Amino acid sequence: MGNVLAFCEHLVSSAGAQLRSSALSNLSFARLAAAAHGGEVIALLIGAGAAAAGPDAARYAPKVVVVDDPALAHYLAETYAPIVAEIARAQGATLISATATAVGKDLAPRVAGLVDAGMASDVAKVTGKDAFVRPVLAGNAYSTIQVTTPIIVVTPRQSEFEAAAELPSPGTVTTAPAGVVDALGAEFVRLDAQKSDRPELSDAKVVVSGDPALAHYLAETYAPIVAEIARAQGATLISATATAVGKDLAPRVAGLVDAGMASDVAKVTGKDAFVRPVLAGNAYSTIQVTTPIIVVTPRQSEFEAAAELPSPGTVTTAPAGVVDALGAEFVRLDAQKSDRPELSDAKVVVSGGRGMKNGENFKVLEQLADLLGAAMGASRAATDAGMVPADWQVGQTGKIVAPNLYFAVAISGAIQHLAGMKGSKTIVAINKNKDEPIFQVADYGIVAEWEKAVPELIAEIKKLKASR
Repeated sequence: MGNVLAFCEHLVSSAGAQLRSSALSNLSFARLAAAAHGGEVIALLIGAGAAAAGPDAARYAPKVVVVDDPALAHYLAETYAPIVAEIARAQGATLISATATAVGKDLAPRVAGLVDAGMASDVAKVTGKDAFVRPVLAGNAYSTIQVTTPIIVVTPRQSEFEAAAELPSPGTVTTAPAGVVDALGAEFVRLDAQKSDRPELSDAKVVVSGDPALAHYLAETYAPIVAEIARAQGATLISATATAVGKDLAPRVAGLVDAGMASDVAKVTGKDAFVRPVLAGNAYSTIQVTTPIIVVTPRQSEFEAAAELPSPGTVTTAPAGVVDALGAEFVRLDAQKSDRPELSDAKVVVSGGRGMKNGENFKVLEQLADLLGAAMGASRAATDAGMVPADWQVGQTGKIVAPNLYFAVAISGAIQHLAGMKGSKTIVAINKNKDEPIFQVADYGIVAEWEKAVPELIAEIKKLKASR
């Protein structure tokens, strides 16, 4: 039996003192390791002012040891490592962990040398008391290693372990002396950094990169920024909704970060497994992406809008760097101004098909849309015939929608169109032919000429609104 000592990086700012997100991942790993070692988790905080972060650490660890000394104001492995080693011996630790951050990767090997420990670096999984899984061959394979020394030092990967949940009741906090702080000839010279009250980039929940040169979207300028932020955040998965922009941006990002890609995803079934539609939505395929970083374009129609968090997340900014469009240039944006909602985001959509006969007749559907605060859509047959703009197209080669209410007027229901709208919560079909495929997916069907049914529907809605 033995305890697990988790070195926890923390942040002291004008907003207070707290653990970094990397420390919470380390504590999550430490809990798994402690269960295997039959001991308890001990969080270790080192630094000038470290005591202020003690109460926050006690929310996640049953025991917290704080070494607070002015001589430890700046991190040096030469000064921190002997303290970690001494506390480990005093606490009877058989495993010492430090997240695989820049600090953790620098500190852990020196600690291992001081306590004669074997070491497991970049650990992704705990499989036993002394057995760990880590990536090899640039993440294209995994290796299980066994460390048989009495004390083990581990650097777990932050991306592989969820942040530790709070304990039912806070742990205890004790202090320990730093002893003689000897930097062994090393000296802290200066820290070249801009002072900011914003969170560290690696700890931020929302990262904003703003620059006048990014006023207009170009994949050539946006993709390098996404790739750089992904690396800074230690992201193992990057997602962009399967919109026109997302479908354009994601493949370029995947190329920049050497990522495998899963497009038009409808469901997540595992860490690297996804379900996507094939054959115009008539079948589904499960795919596995095994690269270290994965890029995904999820279908908006398949995922509910995210619920609000109990409290707001943090926001930080990051520089855009050198914005190089690689020869591409934004010329102009040709767009029609409309008070209607965006088709992909609309709660109600009114779509017309080939049976509308001409663009003039779509004005009747626009009356219905305006009454309902709806977006306008159309089948490919209608857009190809030039009745309405191409950006109204709903379907496999158009926009994917999933509104609460979808009107399909004079639309036969070709599989390409169904692929773009069958995720709608309620579908109302109006068509003169009762045998059209659209009625097979409709919740409500009206077999009638649209010229008669739609004006009657408009009149009834107006009456209902007037009575309220």
